[in-house]
Amino acid sequence: GVRVLVGALRRGVAEAAGTLANLARQHAETQAAVVAEGALPDLVVLLATGSPEAQGEAAGALLHVLAGAPQHQGAAAEAGAVLPLVMLLSFGTPAAREQAAATLGHLARGHAANRRAVLDAAAVPALLEMVRGTVAGGTAGGAEGTGVVPDGESGGRGEAAACLRCLLEGEPLAQAELV
Repeated sequence: GVRVLVGALRRGVAEAAGTLANLARQHAETQAAVVAEGALPDLVVLLATGSPEAQGEAAGALLHVLAGAPQHQGAAAEAGAVLPLVMLLSFGTPAAREQAAATLGHLARGHAANRRAVLDAAAVPALLEMVRGTVAGGTAGGAEGTGVVPDGESGGRGEAAACLRCLLEGEPLAQAELV
């Protein structure tokens, strides 16, 4: 099934990314199959050029390929996932921002080169905006265009905070810059 879904993804069927996300969730064999079928570059293309909903689906698929599978961190970074994920933090839908923050956290967790790549891509300011509960520029989401996340909605705060924790671990210069 993974081969068929990756083929659909390559033909521009964005919904295939969501299906891959669901199949890969907490399933090591499927995570490995998604990587082995070469889906990571296709997911990155969808992250960068897809519709807002497709970008969220692609970020979710990457999240579930990486969750609990650190052996795939290098392949995801090599496929070019870092910059499109960082861009989604500021310009994606609320769901895509949340997925992007969680994915970046998994990409950076315990992987010094990926952590540095995410820091170098300037993810920290957008993550801080998410933790604060605002959207960069105050132009997307939020109550009545204010950029403030309404009460009862996380706005990805937890995911952003967890990502910051992963990014700052073992990075004294980044810690000092944040302070």
